[in-house]
Amino acid sequence: MVKAMATDAVEYKRDKKIPVITISRQSGSGGKLVADMLAKKLGKPWKTYDREILDQIAKVANVREDLLDSLDERTIGLFEQLTRSILGMEYIGRRAFSRHLVQTILAIGHKGHAIILGRGGNFILPWAFNVRIIASFDTRVERMMHYEKMSIEKARASLKEWDAERAEFVREIYSRNIDRPWHYCLMINTDTISVEKAADLITASYKEKFK
Repeated sequence: MVKAMATDAVEYKRDKKIPVITISRQSGSGGKLVADMLAKKLGKPWKTYDREILDQIAKVANVREDLLDSLDERTIGLFEQLTRSILGMEYIGRRAFSRHLVQTILAIGHKGHAIILGRGGNFILPWAFNVRIIASFDTRVERMMHYEKMSIEKARASLKEWDAERAEFVREIYSRNIDRPWHYCLMINTDTISVEKAADLITASYKEKFK
């Protein structure tokens, strides 16, 4: 299903170069900051899409946005699915979520001038300028301790959990490995490259691709 729908985007691309950038990121790597800085540098009509993606899915699927958080860049276990069903709780399944996610990102991609943060956007829009933001585990731990006020133990445990959830999300939805470099046009390590410099590198590389 995902591959078939993504093919539509590839076909559309053959007729027109659509300006779209996707940013995949490790937790604590500064990917959100890079996306926001990039949008600022590119200016209007460019826009960053992050929680806005969930807003749209919630409207289309007619469910509360907070119910999507359990599926956003993570998977939901069979036990939780059964529990929600038994208790009669409002629920959107992984298959339905995947379908809405692909449709939403395709629609955003076709509009253009979009910076799509996470959610495997690069696998849905392989023709876009796809970026991966990374950093060493120790650097990410330090950032989580500083910005999120976590203990070192909590930061380490949280990062391992979030990394595993995002990797599993991509495997289940797209049957891909999120860490493979060939899925991206550019990979940036923010251990040594600042947020502003990363945005500059993406801007220059993107313009070269879409000139």
